Amino acid sequence: MNTIQQKDNSISKDLEKSEIFSQVMISNNKRLTTAFLAILIIANVSVLLIKFFNLGSQYLNYYDILVELILAAAIISLTTYISFRLKGRKLSGYVTITGVMTSLFVFQYSFYGADELFASVYISLALSVFYFDSRITIYTLLVIIISQSILFWAKPELIPDGPRSNLLVRYIVYISVGIGAAAGAGATRILLKLAIQKQNESSENLVKLREIAAAIGNSINIMSNQCIEQEDVTSQMNDISQHQASS
Repeated sequence: MNTIQQKDNSISKDLEKSEIFSQVMISNNKRLTTAFLAILIIANVSVLLIKFFNLGSQYLNYYDILVELILAAAIISLTTYISFRLKGRKLSGYVTITGVMTSLFVFQYSFYGADELFASVYISLALSVFYFDSRITIYTLLVIIISQSILFWAKPELIPDGPRSNLLVRYIVYISVGIGAAAGAGATRILLKLAIQKQNESSENLVKLREIAAAIGNSINIMSNQCIEQEDVTSQMNDISQHQASS
């Protein structure tokens, strides 16, 4: 059992050092950040239109909207910078999720008039699957539970209406979706390991083919040199024969 676990840990380390894993982390960081940027832009534009046409959000003023935009933009920019500096390492996934969820918390705290905004957290759980690591998905779930708990404490009006069991049901749904996402991340990680192993095998075979080609090239050069030497010997023998014939 220990041997199997050590082998799995070794494969996991090789996976995280591979170029494919690095590209997957970079791509998913961009995907998650872009998705939430799109959500924030659409949501803020919608709020501005609602405010401009005086259709709701009476508790808001343009100063609050501006502060929310500045904070969210600063958090996303800092997150993107740190993630870029980490160059596709596993830690960049944790940084991106933390930054995105912090930015979402600021948005939910500022625009607390719409209770339905809580559903946006499911996007981060769904996209966390593409990190191919169940631990990152579980971390995402923990960040969601902590951020939502702080949000309910800071803004009690966001607590679901009706009996207290409604709040419990929401947490149960968070956990259920998180468990499903973690299972999906674990399954996709196996596929990623297989892809990286096949790439490593292909790279090793390519190196062997190059070595064989180099050996064949050397053999051809040796044979060519031997042919030239044979031609020289033949030419010398011909000259000697002609000389003896003349004599």
